[in-house]
Amino acid sequence: MLVLLFCVGHTVGSLLGRSPAPEAEPVLLAMRTVHFDFKGADRTLDDIFFGLGLLVSLHLLVSVLVALRVASADASQWAIVAPFAWGLCATQAVTAAVAARYFFAGPAVLCGVAALLFGVGAARR
Repeated sequence: MLVLLFCVGHTVGSLLGRSPAPEAEPVLLAMRTVHFDFKGADRTLDDIFFGLGLLVSLHLLVSVLVALRVASADASQWAIVAPFAWGLCATQAVTAAVAARYFFAGPAVLCGVAALLFGVGAARR
C-alpha cells in the first residue's frame, strides 16, 4: 500500500505542476516556454519532465500490481515469485536512496519503509 500511496502522490504532484519555492519560478517559466527540437518534435523541458513523471507513475502502478500478486502467492508458488519479492525490495531501497539524494524526505522515507516491509515479507516466506 505504501507504493500505491507513492504512486498516487507522485501522479497528483505531477499533474498539479506547482513550484516548490518562489525562487524556482523563473526556472519553471523557462522550462515551460523555451522550445527546442527534440528528435524532430517541438518540446520544452517541462514536456520531457512531465512525460518522465507519467512513466514513473506507470512503473509504480505496475510495481503495486506485482506486489499484490506476490503477496497473494501461496507456499507452493513461492519459488516462482520470490525473485519478484526481492526485486521489489531492492527497487524500493534504491529508489529511497535516489529520492534522498535528489528529491526530498517524503518519497525517501516512504520507499525506505516499503523496502523494509518487502524485505521482511520476502524473508518470512
